[in-house]
Amino acid sequence: MDDIVAVFAWIVFPGLFLEQDKGRRGLDLAIADLEESLSLKADNVDVQCMLASCYEKSGQKEKAVAAYQKSLDLNPDFSEAKKGL
Repeated sequence: MDDIVAVFAWIVFPGLFLEQDKGRRGLDLAIADLEESLSLKADNVDVQCMLASCYEKSGQKEKAVAAYQKSLDLNPDFSEAKKGL
């Protein structure tokens, strides 16, 4: 993830990074924020990959695989998505 996207995510979703450490509730909040972000800009490969990671951490393996695959559909060379699969 490039620095600009990370800064943008921190500004737009400040709770995302803080809440991830609070277990399942934090992951649920992060997933909701990321899904909302994708509803506004569906072609954001970084957000798609972050969502996949959150799905994976929350035990939602099928959704994680689908989200990683969507990341690769958007950018076939995206190394983070390749690692996730």
